[in-house]
Amino acid sequence: MAISLSGCRTGTYSSSYGKEDMAYISIISGKQYAGKTVSVSVDGKDSFNVKVVKEKQSTEKHNGQLYGIRPGKRAIVITYKNKTLYSNTVFLSSQQTKLIRL
Repeated sequence: MAISLSGCRTGTYSSSYGKEDMAYISIISGKQYAGKTVSVSVDGKDSFNVKVVKEKQSTEKHNGQLYGIRPGKRAIVITYKNKTLYSNTVFLSSQQTKLIRL
């Protein structure tokens, strides 16, 4: 007695692996704003709070805080106690990290 097993698979399966389509910003400062929480607005939309990292500590492993935003041309405004500290339009590529010094 002979048993034959065969299978048929229909359809096309594809998967794509790669880096996430995201750019990053990190806010750093000397003594003046280090450790303080500032408000960041991207493209004039909802703002989010960011803790400013001391400049010397930002280069140490795992100490800098990265915040993900969509790549492309972005208008970034950073305020602290209703005072604008940074206002600029930047172009961010995918996986690029932009250090913003206050």
